[in-house]
Amino acid sequence: MNVLLRPSLELDSARHLLRWITREDLTPIDKPDQSQLSRPGGRPDFVFEDSRKRKYVLELTRLLTPELRSLENTVAAKVCAPVEYLLPGTYGLHIQLNDPLGRGRIAPEVLKKTKQEIIKILKDGNLQKTQQLSEGFVLWRARDEGHRLVPWVTSPELPFDLSDTHPVAKELRVAFGKLMEEADLKFRGYNPFRLLLIATSQSGLDLEFHAGRFKDGKGVLLTWMDTLCERISNIDAIFLEPGINVRSAGGKVIAGHKYVESKAGYYLELWRHSSVPRLLV
Repeated sequence: MNVLLRPSLELDSARHLLRWITREDLTPIDKPDQSQLSRPGGRPDFVFEDSRKRKYVLELTRLLTPELRSLENTVAAKVCAPVEYLLPGTYGLHIQLNDPLGRGRIAPEVLKKTKQEIIKILKDGNLQKTQQLSEGFVLWRARDEGHRLVPWVTSPELPFDLSDTHPVAKELRVAFGKLMEEADLKFRGYNPFRLLLIATSQSGLDLEFHAGRFKDGKGVLLTWMDTLCERISNIDAIFLEPGINVRSAGGKVIAGHKYVESKAGYYLELWRHSSVPRLLV
């Protein structure tokens, strides 16, 4: 089944991963979560096919604590939804938190002020590609197409030697296990290659440290994976998407973002089933 999909950040991410794996620019042949009947547990996001007729079934997800996800939903409802139809493209609204658990709350008056400020910028015709807002939030353009504003709430960086007993690690470990179970359920009935892509740039994790192997041990993500791999039956490989930090003119990091237009890329293969050959060609 060939499907015509509207441009989106999610489609960009899926294509970029497949370009990195196959060295081809692939077009999706199906979007099961929209084209097929719903079922308990849901269906994966995309199906692609390469020049060798190999199929790749993709599920995209993000590693967030429940509190962080709830806060994003609030920002989406109070700020993004009321203004996004006015935007000339797809934008992100970056909010950097001080609390790594995402337990902080943004006052209703701050959300209202942010919404009004964005509306005024648009009415005055002063919208820039990257725009610093008065509350410290950052508005940045991700795509020229669409009318969409995506909340992008990020946690502060976590300690490089983060242990599995750290309070933040405990919450992220539970969230990691849940998204793994959800993806495994969505892939039921689909043939290899079934790939899970996890975006980590909002979680505060650094893949160099938290997904690395060292002489005296390994990062927490690998530790969590060790405890989950025996419970996975429908996932063939798991990749981590670190993202690339976008910086302001002054050098300050303003958003976790990846350059999806690039022919190259970097993804970390967190895990691959022993029966699956190395995917990279």
